[in-house]
Amino acid sequence: MPFNEDGEATKRRCLYLWRGVHVDTSGDVFPCYKIAYPLGNILDTPLSEAIQDEGYRRFRLLFEKNGVLPICRRCCKL
Repeated sequence: MPFNEDGEATKRRCLYLWRGVHVDTSGDVFPCYKIAYPLGNILDTPLSEAIQDEGYRRFRLLFEKNGVLPICRRCCKL
């Protein structure tokens, strides 16, 4: 179950991983602007393929199973 910034349980879920993507100026593809873990690069792979590859799917599955990461608690999108 996700928790808000104060540690209280909330039913809100992160949908950014399914509705958005962050690409920096070097072409690295990130699941979110707060998560500094690149999951591809648009200079190597088209964006449509990068967001559907195995790494991105595993990252989404992590959120489906566990809710949000601690860094997500301060996100204004939750």
